[in-house]
Amino acid sequence: MTMPGEGAGLIGGGKNKDKGLVLDKLPLLGDVFDQVASICAEGMRERCSAAVQLRTHGMAAEREDAILRSFDHHILAFILHDADWGCRIAVVLEQDLVFTLIETMLGGDGSDEAFKEPRPFSTIERGVAEAFVEIVIDALNRVLSPMSPADFELEKVDTRLDFVTLGGRTEEALLARIGFESLGRAGEISLIFPRVAIDRVKSHLSKAPAALETKLVDPVWTRQFERRVTRAEVSVQASVAVDGYVLGDIAALVVGQVVALGDHAQRQIELSSEGEALFSCEL
Repeated sequence: MTMPGEGAGLIGGGKNKDKGLVLDKLPLLGDVFDQVASICAEGMRERCSAAVQLRTHGMAAEREDAILRSFDHHILAFILHDADWGCRIAVVLEQDLVFTLIETMLGGDGSDEAFKEPRPFSTIERGVAEAFVEIVIDALNRVLSPMSPADFELEKVDTRLDFVTLGGRTEEALLARIGFESLGRAGEISLIFPRVAIDRVKSHLSKAPAALETKLVDPVWTRQFERRVTRAEVSVQASVAVDGYVLGDIAALVVGQVVALGDHAQRQIELSSEGEALFSCEL
């Protein structure tokens, strides 16, 4: 998918450009999606054994209809609604992400070749995608509520966005993308907010002058602190699952014995530190 308006955080142009949705004037907007990504990652850790990473990939502003038209037809679009907000929010999952979710949430190990052929989603695939979106909805409500009470719920699921209206198809909207990585595979979650939703929380997304002043700290102290923190020693562990052993085999292991790991060990190494999964690695 091509990101509409990528590289420009502004809607409109010419004499009216100051009336558009200027992302530079909402410096805390990125923090909202970083928090959503963090909550979703935590929710996934409770539901699957594979390491999962989510991080914000970018944001752009454009007319709502332009954003909706930018998606192809191989998607699942989850439309959320909160009557008090007077608008809808869309959570769009593209095919790559849906197939990655299947591997991650249903016990896959990443050894099977990724499926690329476009086709309709199965009932199981839609069910797994919806289970994941419930995590996203919970994250959105938790992050938005401190700014304005939010209770978004799933209204419907569409496979096309031709006739979907969130706030107004000719009105401005915000597109935020959150990257998802697991088992060596990746995909993106697209969150679409109409302008009315952004306006509702806009005052919380702008930094007050006092907040800016607190950042004017001693640069020498900052560098020294960063050097000391980044030099702290941290232990990490690499582990790989090995099948085909019974308890008797484990009890009979002796120092110096060679354990056959199998071909899958080269691409399914889990790196962790103090019990927290960090990365899925390859040798």
